Formats: sequence, C-alpha cells, structure tokens
Amino acid sequence: MLYLSDEEEEEMPERTENDPLVTPGSSITTLNDVAREMSVQEVLDKGKFNVIDVLYIIALGLIAIADSMQACYVAIVIPDLTCLWSLSASQQSVLTSLTFLGTGVGGVFIGPLSDRFGRKTSAMVTTIVLFFTMTLTATSPNFYVFLVFSVTAGICIGGSLTIAFTYWAEVSSTSHRKLGITVITIFWNFGIMVSYGIAYLSLNSIGWKTFSYIMAIPALVPAILLAFLRNHLNISTLLET
Repeated sequence: MLYLSDEEEEEMPERTENDPLVTPGSSITTLNDVAREMSVQEVLDKGKFNVIDVLYIIALGLIAIADSMQACYVAIVIPDLTCLWSLSASQQSVLTSLTFLGTGVGGVFIGPLSDRFGRKTSAMVTTIVLFFTMTLTATSPNFYVFLVFSVTAGICIGGSLTIAFTYWAEVSSTSHRKLGITVITIFWNFGIMVSYGIAYLSLNSIGWKTFSYIMAIPALVPAILLAFLRNHLNISTLLET
C-alpha cells in the first residue's frame, strides 16, 4: 500500500468527484485516501505510460548492455592473456568458470541487498563498481589479480541484471510490463553484438588493455542516467491522467 507523510498530504490538492480515481459518493477526497484504498499496482495501472517510463527502460536497458559486454569480455581477451601469461588450458577454464560463478553469486546476494537499500541505489552502486573493476582489470600484472577482478565484475553483472528486470517489473503497469522486459532483453543481445563488433574492428590494433577501458565505459552511463532521474514511483504524477 502507498502512504504519504503528513507534510506530503498537506501539499497535495484535494481530489474531487471529477477526478478519475474518485467515484460519486466515495469517501476518497485526498491522495492519502487513494493510497489507503488502492494497492501500489492499482495506482501504477491507473497511470499513463510517459517519458519517465521510457527513460527508465533506456537506463535499465543500458545496464543490460553493460552487463552483456562484460560477460563477453573474458572470452574475447583470453587469447591475448594466454599469449601474455602463458595460461594453461585449466587456467583458461578456471577464469571463464569463476567469472560466471560470480554472476550467479551476485544474483543471489545482491538481490536481497536491493530489497534493503532500494533498487535504484543498488543498480547505481553495482554499475559504478563494475566500471571501476573493469578499468582496474586493464592494470592486472598477472593471472591471479585478473581473476579477482573478473570474479568481482561477475558479481556486479549478476546483481545489476537481476535488479534491472526486477525494478521494471515492480514499477511498471501490468499492460507495459512485458514490453519493458522485452526491450531490456533486446538491449542485452545488442550488447553482445557490440562487444564482439568492437573486438573484431579494434582489438588487434589497440590491444587488450585499451579494449578493457572501452568495455568499461558502458557501465558508467546507466549510473549517471539513473542519478538524474527522479523517483519513478511518484504518486502525484502517477495519478495524473
């Protein structure tokens, strides 16, 4: 259920019988009355699909792009790392396996943390950590340091991707939920194509370290966009039709 503080209640105009959520003879006259009578999902379903929804889909989609690019990163640079550090077949397998193990761990543990600290804050933190982790990966002096950074990046990938889908499912109307999740999934696939496209066009000429810096940039963009977006669940805006 939605509830407004006393200060918020005083600032809100009273609802009249002409308003879409008030029926004749209803005792609902203020937004707090609406909040007490309706669930969060009912309020969301009453709202219109607006620019804020589009911007949030884009921001969450950019998280999916960043995550998919980082998921492909290890597989792309392994040949270069093998030549650089003379990696054995078992080391290559460990690097790939532990990176995706980190992804699973991130999905399991960061999800509950986002319940406590909020989806938006958690999404911003995980993508920022992912950005710095990927940046530091380029400075790895040996296999073991690279492995630590890769596992950390995997944890961030699993956490932020889980948050992206969950966040949209929680703040979207029933009619637009499938659309948003589909778009975010398309962004994920687009990120895979972009990462391999960049590698094909530039990896041999710029080297794996510069490539790592380029791959880190997409993780910072959604964090910046989310920082400038107001709270999605704004009841006064949702009730405007």
